[in-house]
Amino acid sequence: MKRLENFRFLAVIPLHCKNKKTIKMKRLLIIIILGISLLSLLSMNTFISDDYKTNINAAPTDNKDSLVIDSNSIEEEEEEEIYTNKGIASWYGSKWHGKITASGKEYDMNALTAAHKTLPFGTKVKLRNPENGKEVIVTITDRGPFIKFRIFDLSKSAFKELGDLGQGVLNLEYKVLD
Repeated sequence: MKRLENFRFLAVIPLHCKNKKTIKMKRLLIIIILGISLLSLLSMNTFISDDYKTNINAAPTDNKDSLVIDSNSIEEEEEEEIYTNKGIASWYGSKWHGKITASGKEYDMNALTAAHKTLPFGTKVKLRNPENGKEVIVTITDRGPFIKFRIFDLSKSAFKELGDLGQGVLNLEYKVLD
């Protein structure tokens, strides 16, 4: 009985038996089943295919076409770029064209620039529209947007590269480059 004192939580399992020996055996059986289940869960990673493990351990490259080297074969594989951030972007145009931005530079609605609340001026950001796959690299030159839930205010030209100006806002994925 002393050995089973550590497993008091099993006492809440209804055993419907008055014989103490039978109760001990049922509890022991439950402990064994739980142990086997735990061991099987811990060893699940052995069922992952070798191809998957090879691709996970492949060294990242800047090339769109990269080689994944396996001990058995060499495969050419296209590497998809990973965008870790998502947000909403709007655009601003002629009303602000020629005015001085927060960075001190003149706003040019035809340049590939953007406003962001906290990124340092001069930071390059790669933006991608997941709906059509179009991408553009912008430089942060201003502060904003000052509308809740929006991440970027893009120049007219940058927004046009990603989607239709008539949309007004876009859901984007983005990655800070430097």
